[in-house]
Order: sequence, then C-alpha cells, then structure tokens
Amino acid sequence: MSVGVSQAVLYFDEEKRVVHRHSRNHSHFKWHLGLDALLTSIVVVGVMALVSTHSSSSRVTQLQHSGVVAMSTSDFIQHVKEYQIKADWLGPISGYKYTHIDNSLGVVSVTYWPEGSGITEVNRSALTVTTYENQGVYQTNMHPLEDPNTATIVSSSGATVKFSEASLDYEIVTFKNSPEIDVVSYPTSQLATTLMKHAEALKPVS
Repeated sequence: MSVGVSQAVLYFDEEKRVVHRHSRNHSHFKWHLGLDALLTSIVVVGVMALVSTHSSSSRVTQLQHSGVVAMSTSDFIQHVKEYQIKADWLGPISGYKYTHIDNSLGVVSVTYWPEGSGITEVNRSALTVTTYENQGVYQTNMHPLEDPNTATIVSSSGATVKFSEASLDYEIVTFKNSPEIDVVSYPTSQLATTLMKHAEALKPVS
C-alpha cells in the first residue's frame, strides 16, 4: 500500500465552527502551512523541554503520546494496552509503523507511516484513523463537513458510512452498537469499494 501527498487541506473555522478544504495553491493552505511550521517548532521545543528532566524511558513515552515517535506493530499495540488508550485502527499493514495523538478531549488519532519516511507535524499527509468518543465530541472538534456529493451507505455490519463521491479521500463511520465515530482520512482518492472495505475493517487496537 502506497501513500502519496494530499493535494488538499482541511482547516477549522473557529468563528463559524466549520471545516474547509483548500488546494495547496490556496492562500488558506499557505497560511496554515506557515502556522503549522511555527506550531511544530513550539511543540517540539516544548516537548523536549518537558521530558529533559525525566528518565530516557519517560522521554520516549512522552514523545510516543505526542505522535513524534513511530512504533512497530508490536510496540504500538503494547503501548496502547499499557496506557489504556481507546483508539480504532484498520489493523497492521505490512511496511508501516504507527503513531498516535491523544488530545485528552475524547479524540485519538492513529497514523500509518511508511517505514523509513520522515514524521513531521507540518506534513501529516498519511493514512489516519481518528476516533471520536461520541457525537458530542465529534461536533465540537475538527471534522470533515458533508457536501452535496456525500454518499451514505450502510455496511453489512450495520455501520453507516458517509463519504464524498467527489473527493473519495475520507470516510465517516458511525456504528450500530457504539457511540464512537471514526473518520478515516487518506492522502489520495480511493475507490469506493476500498472505503467500504476499510469501514468493515475498523476495530479497536489490540
């Protein structure tokens, strides 16, 4: 499975509480790219300062929680179990490592990184599964907007899957017997059959 570079970006409008998508040539993208670079330097410096007084083990743990350190499949599963992190994923994919970010507000993101690729906060164009604790958390945090081209399909397991037929680069999955909502974001457009296959594959990290 290969991961390319996304040609669009989602950003959250705090005043209108909506998320917009813009191409890489759009002024909003360039502004957010610069802001991301600034925030990256602040986050990295802050994290390093925070962990400087802890043991090497604590340093690694802090970085893992910050999505800075990519972990192997076994290390990632062990990390999630040890810290009782409630996150969904698509299961392990050969040739990939994993990071997670927990914002402590009921939102956890698991990102798949090709082995050997660089991990930065500036370029997060990678396959990501974001789990929202419930509908309330979903509505009050950044999430994709439904557009006129949104398709809604019920999977064989009873999950409701929504995706844009125009972009095919994300899907919103709500479950029949769980309050959680998962959003799977892709760096490039996918086949609708792939989106449905992945919707069926979503499961807690274990």
